[in-house]
Amino acid sequence: MTRLAWFMLAIAGCSPAAGPAELAPVFVVLCADPDPEQDPHPCCTGFALGSQVVTANHCALDDRVQLVSRRQWLTTASAYSVGTVTRRDEARDIAWLDAPTDGPGLELGGSFLPGDSVSALTPVGAKAGIVGGQAGLFWQSTMPVAFGDSGAAVVDASGRAVGVVHACLSADGKACDPMTGIFAGLP
Repeated sequence: MTRLAWFMLAIAGCSPAAGPAELAPVFVVLCADPDPEQDPHPCCTGFALGSQVVTANHCALDDRVQLVSRRQWLTTASAYSVGTVTRRDEARDIAWLDAPTDGPGLELGGSFLPGDSVSALTPVGAKAGIVGGQAGLFWQSTMPVAFGDSGAAVVDASGRAVGVVHACLSADGKACDPMTGIFAGLP
């Protein structure tokens, strides 16, 4: 399946979708060592924060990561960039990369509390939810994230980055339970 076909399939089942300007900072992180006979496929998400790209640390297995801006994902068949990991926060599952960006990234937000509105910016749209309780460095939320959303920006109501999607709860390991987005706050 081509990237465009995958994207169209994914967006058909996703709502609400954010407009193109709201998703400009979004990146698709490609799987490590893709089969050269197949189109690269997405594994995770990332986002531009200032002049760097941020993703979940578990998405950056090596010090170099293949990634595609959302604009590239929609308009090219095989172009990708390589980002170099410059910093890791393994406890929070966050990695920062030097990589080309399409323009200005998100701004860093401030603190948040349980009950605050947040959204995960994913390649298929913004997934809104409410911040729940905290367990260690991670927060539970009602964002309906899916596999592949790891590394997505969690933004507050003003659109500023406050966290990074870490995981979702899954009873069977094959699908995310609804409304179970888990994220780490940005330090």
